This record gives sequence, structure tokens and C-alpha cells, in this order.
Amino acid sequence: MLNQKNEVKLCEKFFSVKKNSLFKKNDQFNLQLNFYKYHIIIAFTILLSSSFFIFDFIVAEAQPNSSSSTINSTQAETLYKTGSDLYDQQKYEEALQFFDKALAINPSYVSALNSKGLALDHLKRYEEALQFFDKALAINPSYVSALNNKGLALDHLQKYEEALQFFDKALAINPSSVNALNNKAFTLDHLQRYDEAIQSFDKALAVDPSNTKALEGKDSILSKLKQEG
Repeated sequence: MLNQKNEVKLCEKFFSVKKNSLFKKNDQFNLQLNFYKYHIIIAFTILLSSSFFIFDFIVAEAQPNSSSSTINSTQAETLYKTGSDLYDQQKYEEALQFFDKALAINPSYVSALNSKGLALDHLKRYEEALQFFDKALAINPSYVSALNNKGLALDHLQKYEEALQFFDKALAINPSSVNALNNKAFTLDHLQRYDEAIQSFDKALAVDPSNTKALEGKDSILSKLKQEG
């Protein structure tokens, strides 16, 4: 009987030790699990933060810098204005340099393209002038000044019929364009279509009665007609 009691006690002791051992192992497992959980959460948080940072960076880079764009636009306008002033002083070579600088900042600057074409036209570089009028018109097909100036360059190349087409395109958009009316009249004069030329000068004078080119052009044709008559 004593032996049996001892055996029972030994069994209880054994199972108690095993139980404690299992609890200890379970506690260790839980600690390790919590440790890994903690580090996984930390790693995920860092990764998520990095992702947001990268996303914000990409979005910021993708958006145009309005401040920089405004500065560039202002610089281009200043350069263009300087070029225009030089053009008005008939300093065409110098004007070209400033138009080029403006276009280096903004290649789509329509006014600079058109003005560069005009400066080239004055330098009798007509084919080059046409290239820049075409560039301006590719951006704005309804740009009356470029249409008129292209017609003028074509007239200088003695391509009179083509020139008339562009004067007519300009006048279809703006029938009161004195420059286009005068230039059309001069081209018609070159083609010896005098009556039509006088009509075009008259339209110019209806808009601007004191326009010197129209007055002189009309007088010139009337003088020729008198001499021929």
C-alpha cells in the first residue's frame, strides 16, 4: 500500500513537472510570436511609409512646376519684346538673336515664330521665313498675321497665285485686316489685275482712310492705267 502511494505521488510529481514545462514552452512560444509580430508590424509600417513617400514624390515630379513655368514665360516675353524693339529699329539680325532665345525657352511661342519669319523676310531669306510662318500656323492655323506674312513671303518669291490664297485665308478670318488687303492688292498689281487691286486698296481705305500704303498703291495703279490709256 505504501508503495502504491509513493507511485501515485511520483506520477503526480512527474505530470506536474511536465505541465509546468509545457506552460513554460507555451510562454516562450507566445513571447517569440509576439516578438515576430512586433517586428512584422514595424517592417510593414516602414514599408507603407516609404510607399507613400515614393508616391508623393512621383506625383510631385509629374506635376508641372507652375513657379518655374511662370518665370520661363516671363523670360521668353522679355526676350521677345527686346527682339520686337530691334525689329522696329530695322536691326533684323540682332532681332533674330532675341527671337531665337525666346524660342529656346518656348518653342511654341507663336508670336516669336511669326516675328522671326518677318525678320527673315526682311533679310530676303524668304524660304527660311516660310518655314517659321508654317511653324506658327501649325500651332494656330487661324493666326491672321502668319497667314498674311506667308502670303507676303510667297509674293517675294513671285509665287503670286499661292500668295493670293493666303491673303484670302487671312481675310476670311478678318475681313478688316488692312495689311492683308494691301498685300493682296500689291500681288494683284503684280499679276496686272488692276481693277481687282484697286478694289482691295479701296477696302483697306474704307477701314483706314489715311493708310499711306493703300493711298500710294492705288495712285500708282491709276497712274499706270492713265499711261497705258
